[in-house]
Amino acid sequence: MNTVKKSLILLLFIFFLNSLTAEKLGYALSGGGARGFAHIGVLKVLEEEGIHPDYIAGTSIGAIIGALYAMGYSATELEEMCLKLNWNELTLDTHQRKDLYIGQKRWAPYGNAVFELNESWVP
Repeated sequence: MNTVKKSLILLLFIFFLNSLTAEKLGYALSGGGARGFAHIGVLKVLEEEGIHPDYIAGTSIGAIIGALYAMGYSATELEEMCLKLNWNELTLDTHQRKDLYIGQKRWAPYGNAVFELNESWVP
């Protein structure tokens, strides 16, 4: 029994050590308004080359692109989405908060865009 326990601990240690030394790839996406959409083109090329990140982070528009990419949207889907969205409606506050109903006020800080979760990658 003692040998089995030692073997199991050694196996877990090797597995843990391998995960620490394995190479990981992360993307850091910057902000910059409309310039941030250039990330979609970069993601598209990396996808075509079969390069996928282990981690993704971003700020401002890079955070939005990164979050949608992490949700499972492909670069092509992101491109289509960005071309279809009415960015003026999304970013400009067309209604004063005092004119909204209570239910509308709850979601008002989150903007007008609604994105569905792409669950095709969920095991």
